[in-house]
This record gives sequence, C-alpha cells and structure tokens, in this order.
Amino acid sequence: MGQSKGNFEVRNNVPPLIVGVSETGQEEETFKVIEGGHVTFECQLHQGHPQPSRIWFKGPDLVPVNQTVVGGGERLVISKTTVEDAETYECVAENEVGFSVKHFLLEVQTPPTVNVTHLTEEGLQVEDTLLDGGSPLELPSDGRPRRTEVKASISTTEGSTVTIPCPIKGNPHPHILWQKGTRSLLPSPRVVISPS
Repeated sequence: MGQSKGNFEVRNNVPPLIVGVSETGQEEETFKVIEGGHVTFECQLHQGHPQPSRIWFKGPDLVPVNQTVVGGGERLVISKTTVEDAETYECVAENEVGFSVKHFLLEVQTPPTVNVTHLTEEGLQVEDTLLDGGSPLELPSDGRPRRTEVKASISTTEGSTVTIPCPIKGNPHPHILWQKGTRSLLPSPRVVISPS
C-alpha cells in the first residue's frame, strides 16, 4: 500500500469583528469637524472568514451613503462637510457566518453668523439680509472664536427703553459680549442682558 504526504490547512468559518467593537456590543465613535472640513471613518476588520463585505449606511433610516468609500469599504471619507452631514453612520461587515456593526456620530460645528439690526421709520428691525445680492452676513471662522464687532446706530428719546437684538447662530452656540465704548456692559438695574 502506498503512502501520500502533503500539507493542508483547515480554516474554520469565523464571523466578522470590526476593530473597536466588542463581541457583545455595538460601540459608537463620535467625531467633531468644522463645517467645510473633512473626516474619515475607519472600519477595519479584526477577524472574519470568509472575507466579509462592508457596507456603509447613514441616518436612522439606514440609507446607503453616497460619499467616498475607499479600501474595499475600510474607510468612509466625507470631504467639505456641511450641516446636512451631521448624522449617525454605520459600517456593517457581513459574511455567511455573521455580522458586526460599528456606529459613528458626526457633529459638524459651524462658525457664528450674525443678523445686523438697524432703525427704520417703523422701529428697530432685524435684517435677514445685509449684503448686496441678498446673502446673510456670515462671519468666517476656522472653528476658533474670533472677536467680531457689529455696529448699528439707534436713535431714541431720553428715558425710553431700547431693545437691541443680536440673533446669532453657531455650533457650539457662540457667546455674546456687549460693550459700551471700550468697556464691557454688564447687567445692572438699567441694563438687562438676556440670552439670545
């Protein structure tokens, strides 16, 4: 009787496991990016045989993403982020044995914007538009606060109450500092500063 010799490898099928996800849970990673910036989500596999496929989804309705997916699904790249990109994302790695899910939360921070006030014959008005062409006055920011001065002239009679609105937007919410001349204006019996 003859003998045959050879090497062979036996591989068991193994369900996928994404790096950063425990075998019992679905962890979430939070990313903060300044509007206009870019972010990369990583979905690397710790294990999985046969080779799992990876699919990316956005939002609670699990809409397939239309951003750039690279490396066979290993990375999702979102360039020139907008407020609409602020959402939950998930990477699903799946093979015939099982699946693994990793969640990502994207927070898009926006620079402050201010709508300037002015006095008309009807009284103090808040303008939604300021610049020619009808676009709102936007104060550019690279994410770090900058001192911004917005000046408006208001005429009134002595003894009258004047309200000066300062509608602002930004994420995180900007802080307003009121000044009279070169001195900070603080709350007093004559001055009421309410949150915007």
